Amino acid sequence: MDCPSCTTPAKGQAGERPSLLRKDISVTVLLEANVPQTMIVIGGWSGFGKGSDQMVGVIGARALQKRLFHEIRENMGAKYGVSAQLVPLIADPIIFSMTISVAHDRAAEVLSIMHREHKKFLTDGISQNELDAERLALRTESEEAFRRPPQAAAFLRDAVLSGQPSNYVETFMDRLSALSLAETNSVLKSRLADRKISAIVVAPTVGQLPGNCTIKTVEEISQCERFK
Repeated sequence: MDCPSCTTPAKGQAGERPSLLRKDISVTVLLEANVPQTMIVIGGWSGFGKGSDQMVGVIGARALQKRLFHEIRENMGAKYGVSAQLVPLIADPIIFSMTISVAHDRAAEVLSIMHREHKKFLTDGISQNELDAERLALRTESEEAFRRPPQAAAFLRDAVLSGQPSNYVETFMDRLSALSLAETNSVLKSRLADRKISAIVVAPTVGQLPGNCTIKTVEEISQCERFK
């Protein structure tokens, strides 16, 4: 985001809306900070925006998250927290991101695995078993939400704020059931495959971690030339 003139608004006044200018950048930033575990965030602008295909993005992100959990927690025993998700912002574009916190001495290996699994995800898509599992989970969660007024209201709110069509809620289950593997992987590839991603690694010392730019404060981000 780029909003150099933004300031904290006075009470009761709306703040200035930042403009989202930078897209499709590829850089690895190493930020030295006093943190208990190394935090790795990889992501970038997705091709997802306002529209019903966000459902496909959610399913894909959930499948990728389980793959990362399996590779890093079960195979390495090195995971503290892992997520993969679509992150809606105040503007139409949506960020696709993966986040992991891990022991410092495993950070380089985990960073490599995250890139590897992301590449495999974009190349091969998800499997039929993954689609079936995530579709069932999403159906169960949605049915439960529809039965509870607060969750139902939140579901409706999110649909409106994300610019979904007026029949989004009524047709949600039917569209979920009709989603095929071919359509899912086609949408994932068209929205994500041609997008660049960046990584931010936060650790007490960056040591031999691979990166394009090492900084000690967030304010130094301008030193990372590939951001310009």
